[in-house]
Amino acid sequence: MKFEDIITDINGFGRFQKMIIVISFIGRFTLPCHFMLNNFISAVPSHRCNMDDGGALENLTLAQKLRVSIPAEDDGSLSSCQMYAEPQFHLLHNSSNSSQLSSVPCRSGWVYDNSTFKSTITSQWDLVCDSKGKNKATATIFFVGVMFGALTFGSLSDRFGRRIMLLVSYVSAIIFAVASSFSTTYVMFAVLRFFTGFCITGIVIVTYVLSVEWVDIKHRKLVGVVDSLSWSFGNTVFAAIAYMVNEWRLLVIAVSSPLILGILTWRWMPESARWLIANGRLEDAQTYLRKCATMNRTEQETRSLDITTLSTVVVTEKKGRKYTYLDLVRTPKMRVLVLQTGIVWFCVATAFYGISFNISGFGLNIYLTQFTYAVVEIPAKVAVVFLLDRIGRRRTIVGSLLMVGICLGINILVPKDQMVIRTVVAVTGKAFSSASFATIVLYSSELYPTVVRQNGMGYNSFMARLGVAIAPLILLLDEVWRPLPQVVLFSAAILGALVSRILSETRGRCLPETIEDVEQQRWMPESARWLIANGRLEDAQTYLRKCAIMNGTENQTKSLNITTLSTVVVMEKAGRKYTYLDLVRTPKMRVLVLQTGIVRFCVATAFYGISFNISGFGLNIYLTQFMYAAVEVPGKVVVLFLLDRIGRRLTMVGSMLMVGICLGINILVPEDQMVIRTVVAVTGKAFSSASIATIVLYSSELYPTVVRQNGMGYNTFLGRLGTAVAPSILLLDEVWKPLPQVVLFSVAILGALVSQTLRETCDQCLPESIDDIELH
Repeated sequence: MKFEDIITDINGFGRFQKMIIVISFIGRFTLPCHFMLNNFISAVPSHRCNMDDGGALENLTLAQKLRVSIPAEDDGSLSSCQMYAEPQFHLLHNSSNSSQLSSVPCRSGWVYDNSTFKSTITSQWDLVCDSKGKNKATATIFFVGVMFGALTFGSLSDRFGRRIMLLVSYVSAIIFAVASSFSTTYVMFAVLRFFTGFCITGIVIVTYVLSVEWVDIKHRKLVGVVDSLSWSFGNTVFAAIAYMVNEWRLLVIAVSSPLILGILTWRWMPESARWLIANGRLEDAQTYLRKCATMNRTEQETRSLDITTLSTVVVTEKKGRKYTYLDLVRTPKMRVLVLQTGIVWFCVATAFYGISFNISGFGLNIYLTQFTYAVVEIPAKVAVVFLLDRIGRRRTIVGSLLMVGICLGINILVPKDQMVIRTVVAVTGKAFSSASFATIVLYSSELYPTVVRQNGMGYNSFMARLGVAIAPLILLLDEVWRPLPQVVLFSAAILGALVSRILSETRGRCLPETIEDVEQQRWMPESARWLIANGRLEDAQTYLRKCAIMNGTENQTKSLNITTLSTVVVMEKAGRKYTYLDLVRTPKMRVLVLQTGIVRFCVATAFYGISFNISGFGLNIYLTQFMYAAVEVPGKVVVLFLLDRIGRRLTMVGSMLMVGICLGINILVPEDQMVIRTVVAVTGKAFSSASIATIVLYSSELYPTVVRQNGMGYNTFLGRLGTAVAPSILLLDEVWKPLPQVVLFSVAILGALVSQTLRETCDQCLPESIDDIELH
């Protein structure tokens, strides 16, 4: 029995689950406030050197004092970090160039503009000019704490339980956060911020895992997105709090106070029944499940919730075993999973916070930018609710990260003075990055098994916080090259999208309970045809039943017994292993191999002969390459309709003849007619792409199951031989200019003629054995 079966019986999304979501929502409200806190408490107000003149300037106005004491920058503004070694009184009468006058770093501190902020840690401890690195370091120090806290709380939660570690996180976080507001030195503040981050991260990973582990499959994505929306809500309100509380000490206390409410509501937060079962605490799990059923008004379903039933839910590798982070890398597939999710989390977090921390980088009001950044997350995450089930977790994360990369790439190209455009693009990128964050949290929690899920989420959170800690430092790279931060963030987003593409889809699947579940997982099924042809009837029966269950046709599986399956393929010799030699042992197979080999060679030679000749028409090679690629789409769409209407053979013959005709026309068109020659070549490319699409399907239908993979390997070899020959054919223009076109024309016509001799496979059953070919 699966835990999903139990939770569905007692209502997997009733009042009990909604209570968990509300309690989690309250506790998580403070998280975005602390994560974004550095944007405001470390803000750098306008500043200049303090003019401690010893009374020498007392008779001058403020404007005159500034004139004789502070050098001007190239844009006319006052220098923030330099002052004249001595007052330059002559500048009051002479407006000559002052750039040649010697200046020194500020001697007596700085004067800050307090019109926006009454105080920040920047003005408190003069974190400007030579000390500005300390300013950015406060965010990095906080997130390093979050990073190590994620590892610690992840491990402790899998060892001691989710619920107790949530309370520890609440209490310790509020203690260190409030203490940091009373810091008297920068070092004291940095240390306390580290421990604030260390403790507060337990709230992130524990509340999320608890929510996911208590709901059914259908509502997992909804819970994941609602949990993420608590972040967006806190982020939105934070802009208003920061606007009203512009003194940094009070702001730290204000954003930490909701943790008190979290502590008060903790008493109603249940322990994870999944975790209790996985750790052998069946009586406690039974108690919580009955509480859930009572609150959801499904008490009648709890009669079957006895200890014996619960003991079959999770078959642990070793009863009572305590799991650690080492268990994440003990087995092959878990190691791969850890590497994949770690990279994706790092990239998602780096891009998300790289955008989020740059609220002052566009020259607009930082409160408005912060508010816009927060508000735009809400529609993005609502959209995720619909996308997760419609296109799946994997496509959602890949698509959102690609869009983040595109937005970052656009801002590399938009001029710096186009502030509004840059902000709009950045806000769009923030929307997609928040969508990627909402998706990866749910996605990774579904990928890890129950026994190490909290460890897995702790590790992923560690990788994310590593990305967050690096993000402020990436923004400092603008001193090396102005667009460099955007280039780095762009690269991170694209890398995340590429790695996400290779993760397994989890939509509609039960959560894995043990490490063994992950190691034995096979999202991609084996070919039932091949299994039957090789005598593995039990395995074929298993896959066919899985297919029926997923397709909602379980009632059709009654006839799928071993006896029935044994009659599907009559093998030449049971258990026999087939090789490439079997392709040529019998007469008709030899003919088939010769025919398909010639066609595949001709198709590949013509296709790549055209493709490699992008500079042969004298037009822009980038435009030619784009047209060559774009024209393949309609070419292959047309094939989709033709294959069933006129058959495989006629489609193949017709497309190859059209390739030959296009190549023949270009033999006759004069060399100076560049545009015409390019149009004809592009048309030929469309037909050649149609022939490629057709021959791959056609040849797979011609070969029998027992040697189909060998046949496709042989055909691919001949295709690559044609590809290798194509560049050499193009060199024949040194012998005679039209000769490459003549050779490619001949190859295309040969391919069409040989294709005409192949048998039609439209609406035909696939051959299973070599005898099926020989007796056809």
